[in-house]
Amino acid sequence: MVFLEYAFNDPPADRWSRMISAHGGGTIYFPPIIVDAGDQFTMGYHSNFGQVYGDMVDAALERPPLGSLSVARQRVNDTFEFTVELVNNAGVSLSTSNYAAVHVLVFEDDPAGVSRVTSRYIRGDDSVSISLLADGESDTFNLTVDLTGVGVDWSRLHSVVLVDYRPGGSSGIWDMVQAAFQP
Repeated sequence: MVFLEYAFNDPPADRWSRMISAHGGGTIYFPPIIVDAGDQFTMGYHSNFGQVYGDMVDAALERPPLGSLSVARQRVNDTFEFTVELVNNAGVSLSTSNYAAVHVLVFEDDPAGVSRVTSRYIRGDDSVSISLLADGESDTFNLTVDLTGVGVDWSRLHSVVLVDYRPGGSSGIWDMVQAAFQP
């Protein structure tokens, strides 16, 4: 399990739509917290935040993965290039009709000059839609995160590759298929 933080008004890739979808509309109170791409959502101050967040983490850990990922990452100048192999075990086809996508989020531990709470701040991202991947099938996806001009400490960079989709098709929350951490 990896906890990541980003500017609420400038989220990476398409994370904003997942937050709004998980919330269901209306006013959002800080901090908004989503787990598993929207499967769980809470917001605002909780006097028992340790219990609330702990319960969310426990529930996420109890869910079986809906796929498996194999990830290779290499640095090329000021970019990271990712090759991701996904095996779909979700019980449904992953496709553009259920907004399935592969995402990569590159984050920096304790970045200088960035206000943060978790000490893991997202510095770059990329995503690619899954056209069609039947249950039980596999496919390979290539993604690139360009960090030119971002001013990162390369020795503190890590990444998370994740796959999510919208079980309800064009509406409802997104759900996580699988995620993989790259140290």
